[in-house]
Amino acid sequence: MRAAIAVADTEGLEALHMRALATHLGAGTMSLYRHVSGRDDLIDHMVALALGEDPQPGPPPAGWRAGLEYTARRDWALYQRHPWILRYAMVGSRMRWSHNAAADGERALTAFDGLGLSAHEQATLLLAVVAFTQGMALIHVNDVELTRRTGVTDKQWWDDARKHIPTPEFADNYPRLAHAFGDQPPLTAALQQRFDEGIESILDGIGAQLARRAECAGAATEANEA
Repeated sequence: MRAAIAVADTEGLEALHMRALATHLGAGTMSLYRHVSGRDDLIDHMVALALGEDPQPGPPPAGWRAGLEYTARRDWALYQRHPWILRYAMVGSRMRWSHNAAADGERALTAFDGLGLSAHEQATLLLAVVAFTQGMALIHVNDVELTRRTGVTDKQWWDDARKHIPTPEFADNYPRLAHAFGDQPPLTAALQQRFDEGIESILDGIGAQLARRAECAGAATEANEA
């Protein structure tokens, strides 16, 4: 499985086929079928192994904010190590389940312990954190894939683009976009900083929502006691 992960990390998951893996290992293709039933089964095992690389903390982080931030940063680090795992195996409702995936989900939900949230409310808040993390990670994944496919890095592409646009006509028609395009570094150049700032904003929003919920609950309790 480690060899399969190494191929996917360096060449992309689209390059991973049973024959290619057998060649990489110096083995016969049919010999691989003694261990996995096919490519999908192979990927299931790869995902499970990758999810288990970073051991779970002993006790989960204390408090909802620390717990959700841990989830976001754990996933973020996973997508940096293995860009292929996001697009092909994690995004969507049909992720590849394993004991490691279930352990991740169980630990993530401990962030809501003691808050009195319904299962629907917990899922909604966790999805907000997960979706933000995956959305930011897609920028990194796309850059990795485009660089591998074209040989042109994100910085090289932006440097070349700035020689041609924004033109005066572009700037006249789209002044805000021209300003942002011309003055900002490539998005991937400061992606870690943008992620750090973005997850703080997401967590601030969740905190405000929880505070309003507690306020409403308190008001309802007072009304019932009156």
